[in-house]
Parts: sequence; C-alpha cells; structure tokens
Amino acid sequence: MQKGKRLRALLLSMAVMSTAVFPAGELSGLGLAPMEVKAANAARQVEALDRGVTAITVRGGIYVNWRYLGTDPANAVFNLYRDGELVNTEPISDSTNYLDPAGSQTSSYQVEMVVNGSVAEKSAAVTPYGGNYFDIPISIPAGGRTPSGQNYTYAANDASCADLDGDGQYEIILKWLPTNAGDNMADGYRGNVYYDAYEMDGTMLWRIDMGVNIRAGQHYTPFMVYDFDGDGYAEMVCKTADGTVDGTGNVIGTAGKDWRNKSGTIMDGPEYLTLFDGLTGAALDTINYEPSRGANGKVDKNYWGDDFGNRSERYLSTVAYLNGVTPSVVMCRGYYKNFGIAAYDIVNKKFSKRWYFDTAARGNSAYIGQGNHNLATADCDGDGFDEIVYGGCTIDHDGRGLYSSGLGHGDALHVSDFLPDNPGLEIWSCCEHAPYGAVLRKAANGEVIFRWTAPGDTGRCIAGNFIDGNATAEFAASCSGDLVDGAGSKVANWSDITKWGQNFTVYWDGDLAQEALDRTMIDGYGKGRMLTAQGVSYTNATKSNCCLCADLFGDWREEIIWPVYDNSALRVYMTTAMTSYRIPTFMHDTQYRCQIATQNVGYNQPAHTSFFLDSTRPLPGQPNVYAVKAPSMEGTYYIRNAYSNLYLDVANGLADDETNIQQHKYNGSYAQKFKIVKDAEGYYSILTGASDYNSCVDVYNGSGKDGTNIIQYTYWGGDPQKYRIKKNADGSVAFLTKASNFRSALDVYNWSKANGGNIDEWSYWGGALQHWYLEPILDGTYYIQNAYSGLYMDVANGLAEDGTNVRQHRYNGSDAQKFRLEYRGDGYYTVYTGATQYAGCLDIPGDQDGDGANVQQWQYYGNNRQGFKFTANADGSYSILTQASGDTEAVEVYGWGKNSGANISQWSFLDGQNQHWKLVKAE
Repeated sequence: MQKGKRLRALLLSMAVMSTAVFPAGELSGLGLAPMEVKAANAARQVEALDRGVTAITVRGGIYVNWRYLGTDPANAVFNLYRDGELVNTEPISDSTNYLDPAGSQTSSYQVEMVVNGSVAEKSAAVTPYGGNYFDIPISIPAGGRTPSGQNYTYAANDASCADLDGDGQYEIILKWLPTNAGDNMADGYRGNVYYDAYEMDGTMLWRIDMGVNIRAGQHYTPFMVYDFDGDGYAEMVCKTADGTVDGTGNVIGTAGKDWRNKSGTIMDGPEYLTLFDGLTGAALDTINYEPSRGANGKVDKNYWGDDFGNRSERYLSTVAYLNGVTPSVVMCRGYYKNFGIAAYDIVNKKFSKRWYFDTAARGNSAYIGQGNHNLATADCDGDGFDEIVYGGCTIDHDGRGLYSSGLGHGDALHVSDFLPDNPGLEIWSCCEHAPYGAVLRKAANGEVIFRWTAPGDTGRCIAGNFIDGNATAEFAASCSGDLVDGAGSKVANWSDITKWGQNFTVYWDGDLAQEALDRTMIDGYGKGRMLTAQGVSYTNATKSNCCLCADLFGDWREEIIWPVYDNSALRVYMTTAMTSYRIPTFMHDTQYRCQIATQNVGYNQPAHTSFFLDSTRPLPGQPNVYAVKAPSMEGTYYIRNAYSNLYLDVANGLADDETNIQQHKYNGSYAQKFKIVKDAEGYYSILTGASDYNSCVDVYNGSGKDGTNIIQYTYWGGDPQKYRIKKNADGSVAFLTKASNFRSALDVYNWSKANGGNIDEWSYWGGALQHWYLEPILDGTYYIQNAYSGLYMDVANGLAEDGTNVRQHRYNGSDAQKFRLEYRGDGYYTVYTGATQYAGCLDIPGDQDGDGANVQQWQYYGNNRQGFKFTANADGSYSILTQASGDTEAVEVYGWGKNSGANISQWSFLDGQNQHWKLVKAE
C-alpha cells in the first residue's frame, strides 16, 4: 500500500475515536498539505503544571492555596499537611485554599490529592512567604549612547510566562526596553531590545540581544512563548534581524550590519523569524519574516499607507489552536490599511507554514483597514478551532476571512462569553474612526448587539463581570461614564468602581466578580481600593500596565507582576482572600492561556476565559484537555558523545572522590554506567556506576568558569551536582550545569576524539561536543508488549527457523514471547529470540528497506539489519528504531491492529501508540 494512502486511511480510522487527532504539523512534516482530521470534542494540549502550592503569612495564621488542574478527576479531594501532619479534619472538596491558624513562618506545607479514597499525588513542600508579594531579582542591561549622541538606560517592560524547563512551574520571560523607545511614527535612534528568562527565584536562564536592526517600541517587538511542539518545554518566537544574538552567543544573520537610516528607522535589510529554545535561548530555526515589508524588501507606500516606517512596522502576534488540538504561532504585519498574517506549526524544532492571509489577495478587500493595536484568539464560530480576532475583522482557523465588520481600526478589544444566555462568544471593542464609540457584537458573525457613537476617537474600553449577580458582563468605554449591561442599559457609573482608567481586569478577592486593575492599584465595585502595590511602577506610559497579570500559581485567582522602582526586581503580588469556589486553573482554559501569551502585544489587553463566572451560574466543569509532560530522563545509561562517539567514563573505574571524568571507547564496564535521578526541585544528578551509584558527576569546586574540570564526588545534592537536561532535535541531550546558572554544559575539552579525552564545563553553544546520546541499559530478558493493543510480540508458532514471522499475540508466557536484549556498544541492541534459545534474533529482511518491511527472526550476524535502538517515551514505554532504516523507521503493529496475529513491521516513525512498546521483565 502506498504511504500516502495508508496514512489517509489511518487518519480516517482515527477520526472515529473520541479524542483522536493527527496534528497538521505532523502532516506537513511528511510533505502533505495540512488536513483537519479532528474528532468531535477532541482534547487540547496544555501544560503539565504542578500543584502550584503557595503559602503566605497573614493575620490569623498561614494562608495556603493550590491549583485544581484541568486534568484532575472531577471527584478529586485534597488534604493539607503541615510539617508532615494532616491539618484538615475532612477532605477539602469545595475549594483549593485553607487558612491554618496553627501555622507559622517556619512551617512546611504539602497538598495531597485523593481520588476514590487513594492518594494520587503529593506535592513538593513549600514554606510561607512573609507577605502577599515576593521579588524576582533581575539583571538590568547596561545603558548606551545612540549615534546621534543620546544616552539611554533600561526599564523592565512586558513579560510572559511559560514552563521553559519542563518542571511544571512557570518561568518569566521579560522584555527590556530602552528609555528612548518610542512609537514607530516618530523618528529617532533606539537602544537595543533584550529578552531575559528567569526562574521564580531569580536564576537567569538566558538573555537575547535583538540588536540594532530591531527597533524598540510597543508596536515593534511582540514575542510568543509557548510549548508549540508538545515536548513539555516551551519555545519563544519573535521577529529578528541581522545582528540578533541568541541566548548562547550565536549571531543571527550578518554580525555588525546596521540597516538604520539617518532618521534611526529601519526601512531596508533582511527580516527574520526565529524559533528560540526556551531552556537555553539558542536559536533553533530562522526563516524570512512574513509578511515582508514589500517587494525586494522595500516599503510600498500604496500598500501600507505611508513610506516612513510607521504603518509598515506595526507587528502583532498570537498563539492559536488552529487545528483544534495543538498550538500554532501566528505572526502579523500592519493594521491601518493592508495587513498580512502568517501561521506556523513547529515540527521537529522547525517552522512549518500552515497558511497565509493577505488583504491584497482577491476577495479580501473588505478586510483592509480592519486591524487593531492588539488581537485575540478564541473559537468564535464554535467549530472547535480557534479564530484570530484581528480588530474589526475575524480570520477563520483555515486562513480565510470569516467576516469583516467594517468597524475599522481600534485601540482595545475583549473576547469572552459576556452574554451567557446567548449562544457563543461576544466581542467588545472601541473605534478610532467615525462614528467612533464602542460596539458589542457576536463573535461568530459580527452582528452588532448594541453600539455607542461618539464625537471622536474612543481610546479605551473594558468588559468584565464587575458586579456579581447580573445576567451579563458589564461594559465601559472612555467615550462614556456609564457602566452598562449586555443590552446597553446603564447599571452603574464607571466611577462607582474607580476614578482611574479602563485598562485591565483581575480576579482578586474571593467572589466571582472581577476588579479593575490600573497603574499599581486594584479597585472593586462596592469594595473600594483593594490593593495599592508598594515600591513598584507601571509600564507603557498612558496604558498604565503591569508587566503581566495571569494565573501563575495557587488557585484560579490571578497574580500581578510589576517592576520595582529601580528595576532591580520584579515584584509578584498574590491574593490572600479566602474563596469558597473551586475552579480549574485558568491556564488550562486554552482561550485564556492563548490570550495570556498575547498580553504583551501592542496595547496590552487582559486575558478573558471562554466561560462566564458569576454566583448565579454553575461553575465551569473540567476542560477537555490533555497535559504534555517533559519526558523524564531518569534511568541508567551509557552516555555517548555525539562528536567523538566515545563514552562518558570514570577514569580506571575508581570509586574515589575527585576521580576524573573522561571519555573512552565502549567496554560495558561499571565505569561507563550512569544512573540519572531527579530531585524534588526538578534538577538531575548523574550517579556513577563506578561508585556503586553513591557518587556522582560533579563540577569541581562548583565553579561556573569555562574549562572547569568534571570529577566524581560523593553525592550530597549541592549545586555542583545538579543539571538541567536539554533535549536536542537530533535525539541527543545537553547537560546544563547549575554551577553556571545553566549557561554552560558538559563538554569534551579541545575537540578530543582520543580515549581519555577530558570532560569539562564550557559555555553552552550547542555544538556536537556538548551533545550526548543517552543509551539506556536494558540488558535482560523481556516480554515486549504493545502500548496500543496490549498484546505481546511473538515468534509465530514458536518456530526456530530463519525467516519465521514476528507478530503480536495475547500473552501466554512461552519462549516465543521472550526476547533477550544485549547492548552492542554502538547505540543499538541485538534482540535475541527465546524461540531459538537466544541463538537467533529479530531481523529486517535484506531486500526490504522502507515502510512495511517485515520483522522476522534470523540467525545472528550482528549486521545493521539486526540493530535496534530503544528510545524512552514519556509514558514509560520505548520506541524501537531500526538501524536498517538509519533510525527513520520504527517497529510497529501494522495497520493499528488489535487482534492476535497482527503483523509486526517497520514504518516511518510517527510516535503513535502502535509504535510504543513496554518492556516487562521475564523471569
């Protein structure tokens, strides 16, 4: 059967499963056009977050709250432990917070989830914060001087959040803007823009310098951070240019090239789009930026509306589930006149274009001039796929225009289920062009529900459930002092909430109403001032923004991040109000999560959930999502260097402290066996077989300097013995050292290929010297069970003859189902068959190379036809790649068969469950 026909048949068969999906990114990776094959109510990919337990010292004790995950069972209940002792008398089922009057600043808290009477999970222990905020130390970049002689310094600006290191906790990605940043319409040189990544304790993971050819300003530098490829680690995507320096020091494009003109604007030169690794900041893929500024890189005045670097240099971006299951990144240019939108999937750490929308294309003239200073992602038409609300128009998930409202350009928009008794979502936006004002419309088709007119540009509008108990959300705009309901009827004055601006909403206290967030203050209807943050400043001038407002940890209420006055830290404020409501974390509502990722774009907008919260309404149920967890690297391995092909080795197999770590040819001794273990904080240690796993790989004296020697030392769990393990696109890993704040990695010194070549620490740059293959030590005899069918690999009829077919069969415990794995020292195993008393082994026939090649039994020769590579999967199974195919094909059950006798063959590695195999020890 031809590969394309078989794949399409497979997709159609999968479409009948309740949550089956084949992501379009995988299809594009196969050279096929994107297809939407999604079952009804398919689950969406979300982050595998931890419990997010937070403890805060308050008057009357210790306030503790935690996450109720979107992936938790609906009948889950919780227990709270203080210093190992149970605090609650009955399981906590109606909320995810607790006030412990007996707690103290020195107490330690853990939360336990119980399902059907059994403990399903227990969190890591946390100790209380001293108050309702904590600081994340940050490192301000050095100021500079422009070619025109202007001095500038730096201020912390917009931030985003994502799990960069796969530990289930958010890191903060911060944009630094120079003090001479400005609107694109103004001439003038700007300082460079920087992006930093920080853990919550202030550990800096990387810094990216955007260079002189990316202009600093609120409309120029959006950045999207999300786990785009579903590997459990987030990536970052943004526009780059010649001279951008990634987080490992590598230059994108041409170093030293300056495309700025005498006005300080950038009207010429190449433009790029870059995918950055979230853990290291390394550039993974760079392509030309689309939409481009014009033919041959020159601005077309007639297309954009001006030719001085204003309208052509307005950039937007977002994240959207365009296939209804996995996230795509969307990059945009322009909104005053023409605009273009390009959507990409991330496949194998590369961009794969999904579609491109252009207002200049035939049939799209109604969309011209319908952009905004911001955009939003939501499933507007209820078909399970996300649309892009671009302002006055909406682009469908397939890259075609859904509709244009004709309302024109505006400064703010909000999308949610604001009218819960009406089908679908609604959009509230304000208008910059006559007849101005603000308008509420149906998200599905743009139909106007009500509209205000105004004599001039309406620069602000806001929507939210500010008054609990009403049948709809409330709406306000800067053209009126009224606060109105979904019919446009006045219910209050905006001044009844606050005298300040209509910029942001926040869930802060214990009820289901939202509060107004502006500058550094929170005000609530009938509640007055609820927070005035101390020692911090707001950002983006008249927009009066915080760096980020999101549900970062704890329960469903939101946290707020502002920079402290001197930009030495980010201050994170948390609510301490008790609530009686249990709601899944907002971050597992994909509409909210995508809008959080988009919060840094243009004129920042608050994120809105896809559902309406009010005390008169049922609480939302569990979302239909699945979490992608970074695969654990725990296990026992031989560790082979990608450059030298030699193995990590403890010199002479000694067990003594300070024994040198070197590389050596394979010998299978304990000196070359390493056990990787993970601690409660998510860091890995590398225990040595030479010490019977009592010692580990250690950075000498905990130094972070290049060239520091790597030794064996008794395990004590300090920073010199902690690593982050970064998975590379080629299947290898890098060991990033905590001693260097993860800026350096284990490295073979001086490009050595010799036995005894020294292992040292060196600044991470991603070369083969710093890439290591983890080759699992699986020697032993196993039953091999297919993860999809539950049946076992089996030599047909238990025959010992060459060429006997290998199939799957129900378990019977016979020798026909026993297989002995023996490591060959080159990354591959021989799989001997019990049917031959382990004289023969699994084999790929010599006349078959590609898809469908049969797996058979043959006498042992030790050639490539008999080599199999076992790679660990997140579910505890293994994929079995064939050396005969150059590792491009994997052993699978042909045709997704579930019956005894279904054939075993090799097929292009697609990582499906029929290519996952569980190893069950055979006595």
